[in-house]
Amino acid sequence: MSAIEQKSLSELESSNGQKLPALTDGFHLVIDALKLNGIDTVYGVPGIPITDLARLAQAEGIRFIGFRHEQSAGNAAAIAGYLTKKPGICLTVSAPGFLNGLVALANATTNGFPMIQISGSSERHIIDLQQGDYEELDQMNAAKPYTKAAYRVNRPEDIGIGVARAIHAAVSGRPGGVYLDLPADVLGAALDADAGTNSLVRVVDPAPRQIPAPESIDRALDLLATAQRPLIILGKGAAYAQADANIRSFIETTGIPYLPMSMAKGLLPDNHPQCAAAARSFVLGQADVVVLIGARLNWLLGHGKPPQWSPNRSPHPLSRISDLLCPRFLACSSRDRLRSSLRGPKRLLIASSTTSKAWRRGSMPTPTR
Repeated sequence: MSAIEQKSLSELESSNGQKLPALTDGFHLVIDALKLNGIDTVYGVPGIPITDLARLAQAEGIRFIGFRHEQSAGNAAAIAGYLTKKPGICLTVSAPGFLNGLVALANATTNGFPMIQISGSSERHIIDLQQGDYEELDQMNAAKPYTKAAYRVNRPEDIGIGVARAIHAAVSGRPGGVYLDLPADVLGAALDADAGTNSLVRVVDPAPRQIPAPESIDRALDLLATAQRPLIILGKGAAYAQADANIRSFIETTGIPYLPMSMAKGLLPDNHPQCAAAARSFVLGQADVVVLIGARLNWLLGHGKPPQWSPNRSPHPLSRISDLLCPRFLACSSRDRLRSSLRGPKRLLIASSTTSKAWRRGSMPTPTR
């Protein structure tokens, strides 16, 4: 064994006997930043210039799941983010690999899945002058129209803040896809190990719960109290919130029929007595007040317009309550508080109202199980 191999990096000495400072590089800083923020799995397709990043990540205990195509890796990362509420990480090579992954990243942005695509890229000074580098492409600007945010790290000491900003952007507010561009020269750059450690950032509470304004809740409850044919629609945002018990309590306390979208299946059983899935067209065409919980009025719901929806079947126009009784509110609210709100002086407990009972048990066709 050589003399150098017998010494640790921190104990290396120069030829004149002086100790050399411990060094790290961009590859290790990316891995340290991911681990500091609780990321333990990476999906991707290794290759130049991120081959060593994938190899070293495995060596440092991060699970790397390899794919044969970046779009598949990106889809896996996106759905992992949706299921765990932590951003799924997709690792790709530059240019063609980046573009393959961008398809999944755009899908994650559209559907609100927290995901980060980390791609290696060619050297900026060559790309910006269009001098023809290996797999030359201005990847960050190419990603911007299809992502919630896109960042590029130009110095190794900024890797920590770059990863932290990407994580925050992916999960805060409405979740989505984030692109993080890591040029090859940044990944391979060396810097003082202590300086590198001090540059790392741990994201604290990137997506704090947000309770709507009390007056918004009051308006929603007042509207529900006067509804004759109310309906609740559960979307994938309701499942993402992981507030299953609160959502079930709200539905069963009010007695309102509910319609689960495909990605909200499982929040309540399909054979629940209030499930209107078997009478979907009927309830959409008859409802006078609709509560959207984690759902969007997109093409799957006819954009909330006639003829699929009721044009005006009540004393007031069809009303839609969106995000006022959102999953985050339900997750923050106790069952007693919710029941207290519904039973207040201006409220009706809808489950006990005559019109609601007729709507649920008499007017609505009995589903065939």
